[in-house]
Amino acid sequence: MFSSQLTAASAAFQAMEAENRALRARIAELEADPLPPATGGASTETIPTEADYRLRPADIRLDVCVGRTLKGNEDKRWSPAIYRETQCGGKIEEDGLCTRCLKKAAKGAAAAAADAAVTPTYYGWSGRVTEEPFRWQHMLGTAWAVHAAQTGKLKWLGSDSASAIKAAEKEAAKAAAKAAKAAEKEAAKEAAAAAKAAKAAAKAAIKAEANRELMLIGGRIYMIKGRELYEYDTTLDAAGTFVGFLDSATTA
Repeated sequence: MFSSQLTAASAAFQAMEAENRALRARIAELEADPLPPATGGASTETIPTEADYRLRPADIRLDVCVGRTLKGNEDKRWSPAIYRETQCGGKIEEDGLCTRCLKKAAKGAAAAAADAAVTPTYYGWSGRVTEEPFRWQHMLGTAWAVHAAQTGKLKWLGSDSASAIKAAEKEAAKAAAKAAKAAEKEAAKEAAAAAKAAKAAAKAAIKAEANRELMLIGGRIYMIKGRELYEYDTTLDAAGTFVGFLDSATTA
């Protein structure tokens, strides 16, 4: 019975881990999307547009947190950098948002209400991918971007610019380090789970060993577990076929 419970618990744990791995993979996939492509040479590149920095409606998942993530998504081919949105992808707690995004949204809203000059973005809240970006966000198409372009403060440097190359190298190194850390963490987690299962199995085996007893009845050796009587398998040193229950007549 214990063995079947252990098997069921192990299966449930594996299913939960598979679901978590799938979610982590989805988030990593969203974070690892390449920057919008720019074709041609440094002076003839086709510059990415607003749509290139936004998620397509078909790519937005409503079964996970729809909070907008901008951190780490800078495109430094622009000066100042333009941000590309990705979806948080966390487990929904309420109103389409995860616990972390709910806290950021509340903090950002409270700050904005107290001071009109303060933007929610400063508090880590960047809105939802299902809604338009805030007007002050450094994303193409916002009021800030339109004004910056009109006044010459927003410039396309190109893929060959020193800052863009340095940023790309930094992002590649960052992604590799993050992937290595995630793999290490996953391996450690699986090793810990395996060790825990092995410890539980060993404990169960010790308990089973303590509860068993061999008895000679009618010239044959039987294994006794509590009041249950089993044939004794000498090859496996284990209980064989269940025979019946012990009573005073059997042991007499």
